[in-house]
Amino acid sequence: TRAVSTAEVQVISISATPVREKQKITLQNANAGTFFLTLDLTGIGDEKYKSGDIQYNADSATIETIINAMEGINKYGQAKVDRPFENGQPGDITIEFPVKAGNPPDFVAISQLEPVTAGISVSEVTTGNVIQGSYRLGLNDQWTEAVNIGDSASVVAQKLTALDTIGVVAVTVTTPDPQKGRNYT
Repeated sequence: TRAVSTAEVQVISISATPVREKQKITLQNANAGTFFLTLDLTGIGDEKYKSGDIQYNADSATIETIINAMEGINKYGQAKVDRPFENGQPGDITIEFPVKAGNPPDFVAISQLEPVTAGISVSEVTTGNVIQGSYRLGLNDQWTEAVNIGDSASVVAQKLTALDTIGVVAVTVTTPDPQKGRNYT
């Protein structure tokens, strides 16, 4: 009798629970005028985007429409905006980014508010998540060089076959999810 050799198949799954980025916009002492927002995505090889003008007392739905018209937002999905009114006065604006946006840079607010002493600020409330960094794979006390998140299937295969304990391998990789998670088989 002869035993037929079969290849072992292992799946390495890299994942994270999606967390939506939230940013808060606070207006101080504004009683007229507008502001607009910019989102600078040049750090990830994209562009800088500008919103339309937003009235100082605009409601959630109006602001949400303006924000979702920004290509730097709508290419990732739809943002959600919340702006409560207390005693007829507009409160802080909370913008919840689409989950696919990951961890974008903070908006920059450009004030055209009145009076001239009026102010506006942007702060991050919840950091969106994106998997970053590297990991190592091991077998029988031998470890690969660091495998970077985003390495191609062929790079992972090269790092695995560099180990004495591993022979020929075939590696495939799935398309990354919004948090840059993926499966290697």
